[in-house]
Amino acid sequence: MTMILSLIFTLLESARIYGLQSQATSESRLVLESEMAQYNRALYEQYHMYFLEANADGALSLSSLESAMQVLGMENLQGVHRETERSAMNLYAMNLTECQITQEELATDNDGQAFAVQAAAYMKSRLLLVGLEALYENAQEMQQMTEENGDVDGLMQQADDTLGDLEAANEAANAASPGEPEEPMETVPVDEDFENPMDHVKDLKNQTILSQVIDNVSAVSDSSFKEEQDLFHRQLYRGNYTGEKPGMTDKLLFKEYLLDQFGSYRKVNSQGVLKYEQEYLICGKSSDKENLTKIVEKLLAIREVANYVFLHKDTEKVTLAYSMALLIGGPSLNPAVIKVIQEGIIAAWAYTESVQDVKTLLKGGKISMIKEAGEWESNLQKLSESTYEQTASEKLMPGIDYAGYLRILMYMTAEKKLAMRSLNLMEQNLRQQTNNPNFRMDCMIGTMSVYTKYEAGPLFFGLFGSGNGWDGNYRMERSNLFGYQ
Repeated sequence: MTMILSLIFTLLESARIYGLQSQATSESRLVLESEMAQYNRALYEQYHMYFLEANADGALSLSSLESAMQVLGMENLQGVHRETERSAMNLYAMNLTECQITQEELATDNDGQAFAVQAAAYMKSRLLLVGLEALYENAQEMQQMTEENGDVDGLMQQADDTLGDLEAANEAANAASPGEPEEPMETVPVDEDFENPMDHVKDLKNQTILSQVIDNVSAVSDSSFKEEQDLFHRQLYRGNYTGEKPGMTDKLLFKEYLLDQFGSYRKVNSQGVLKYEQEYLICGKSSDKENLTKIVEKLLAIREVANYVFLHKDTEKVTLAYSMALLIGGPSLNPAVIKVIQEGIIAAWAYTESVQDVKTLLKGGKISMIKEAGEWESNLQKLSESTYEQTASEKLMPGIDYAGYLRILMYMTAEKKLAMRSLNLMEQNLRQQTNNPNFRMDCMIGTMSVYTKYEAGPLFFGLFGSGNGWDGNYRMERSNLFGYQ
């Protein structure tokens, strides 16, 4: 009977060991997932992002999370029936003796990689992916066109320098290209009281950028934040885990998330520290006025190149610019000099039209990437009048609106810059809205790995001679990883 009972209790203890191992595995997952379920609610409610806060008075604190998980684990392991408040035998009694966070990925790690992946996953269920590649191709075409046509403003400066000393420029051109003169182009009549387009653009550029395109500059937001308090001006905490990297589609979806979640000049976020948030993401300045100024500069540059390309495709307009160049420089000049002046005139015309275009965009209108003849607004011979005429913002014109051009600029901006600026803006907004000056995005955990260690004593060993020679406890170790993305 003793031998039989010893065998039975040995088998029972062996079965119990498997149960202890299973419970340790289940408990480890439960403790980790329960802790990660306590993600920051304000961050989720405003930006739909899941991150666990590990912040203690403005510093990264993992020990508080470890303590909370150990307490929770011990509560789960207690063998108490809470319904009856009676103690009962717990065949799988064990203690959670150690709980340690071994790996963590913070929101700011790897230039905001975890944030970008989560944002892309959020947008995946809200957008059709078919159109995103076409939008990206439009941005690439715009960037390529800008690079191929170089510095259009430089053409105006070159023409201005040439007009400053026509005689020297003409002599240099004659020395560089001796021989038979080129056959002159056809000309068209030019008004007697025409304006020199380059003089007009010089006067225009003496104004501030914003006053060129906004009628009431005083209405522009003056919101700003203190740079010394942002995440770019402090030493960031670093995690020791590298999660999933965003793919090409994820990068496009991430930028669509930014366009969806953040405000702009045409879609003001009245609750944020900055009102023009998308402009900040693209330009990175600490005030709305600075960011809007930079955006207008970028839009003027884009439109100037596009208008310059259009003008060169329009034979009538090229001929008019040539005729005006002859009147400004004189028909006796070398054709190469006339060409320089002509290019300066075309560049000045393109810039003036660009000012008109940006005005239209800021007022809610649309501008085609490359215009058709019927969409052209400015008159080369009276540019000053064209510039200050009422824009075509109320016309039902085809093209791209201000939000569309911001999308192009967003697609032309590096993902790493966008991610870190987004995190900085989220940090500034949540500090203000939750009245928590210690809130830090580099204390937000997106992925966490936890090591747990359990200890349990034998239960059936020692009865009727079972377990002879065993005088210790069982120790079980587990490691679990959880990531929101």
